[in-house]
Amino acid sequence: MGLVLGWDELPAETFVGLARRAEEQGYETLWVGETWARDAFSALTQIARGTSRIKLGTSVISIFSRTPGMIAQSVATLDEASGGRAILGLGPSSRTLVEGWHGVPFDRPISRMRELVPLLRRILSGERVDFEGEFYHMRGLSLGFEPPRGAIPIYLAALSPRHLELTGEIADGWLPTFFAPDRLDGFLTRLERGAARSGRALDAVDLAPWMLTCASRDPEHARSLARDHVAFFIAAYGDAYQKLVRRYGFEEEVERLVQLWKEDYKSVASGVSDALLDTLAITGTPEQCRERFAELYARGVDMPAVQMPARAPLEVVKETLDALAPNPNT
Repeated sequence: MGLVLGWDELPAETFVGLARRAEEQGYETLWVGETWARDAFSALTQIARGTSRIKLGTSVISIFSRTPGMIAQSVATLDEASGGRAILGLGPSSRTLVEGWHGVPFDRPISRMRELVPLLRRILSGERVDFEGEFYHMRGLSLGFEPPRGAIPIYLAALSPRHLELTGEIADGWLPTFFAPDRLDGFLTRLERGAARSGRALDAVDLAPWMLTCASRDPEHARSLARDHVAFFIAAYGDAYQKLVRRYGFEEEVERLVQLWKEDYKSVASGVSDALLDTLAITGTPEQCRERFAELYARGVDMPAVQMPARAPLEVVKETLDALAPNPNT
């Protein structure tokens, strides 16, 4: 089981302490994202100094925010600092973030990803790279040091059908957010179609969905926190999540959430129905949340990750962390 921690709202020392606690409790992978606060590679390098076993993944790095050489240097440095525990999670992000925050065009993200992933593997292998592609051009690039591994796993945060097929074709793992377990068969069909293009089986791709999860002895409070998270990310975070949730069959709710955000953003959570919340989130008592995760494992999801609502109070973060711990008695 993995754990997604939001670095943005927590002091650095608290965050590192939670990572160490997760490692002691048996979580296998820690994912750290990158949006408007600290960068993921620096955060994970700091965590690497305080842990020894847990794998450390970026969740996710926008492919528009760095050059291929910079991405390769950063993840290779993290792999060195952690003793070979790094996983590179990549995604296109959204037009809102890429053009609004990074100031670069959000141009053909899937085609760009197709060119980038093999290029990164070449750089990370240690070879000298000369490359002229559609999106990237470089001469004489090579890492000036040897990381612990010549091949670092690359996972893709795919949401659209085309991106899912590309993930099956070229990636080591799939790292989706707003994952709907009821849609798993459709996701697997797309991943398997892509995997077949590369002559490999579906089980070559790790399934590592983030499950928005909030466990509490006060289940209504848990649902409220998760509802706020769902409302904000659908209404304000760009069209990628909106398109995904529309494909889940919630077209009218997406329109209502977008409209509420424009008219009265403080009431936007009221636009998230129980049906939508239960599609995207696992909430309730610790026992109820553990039952839902057991169902995921039974369906073949091998690396689910607990993602807590943004801005959840620290006590709820710890309660959820403890509730889903693989080794709860440590």
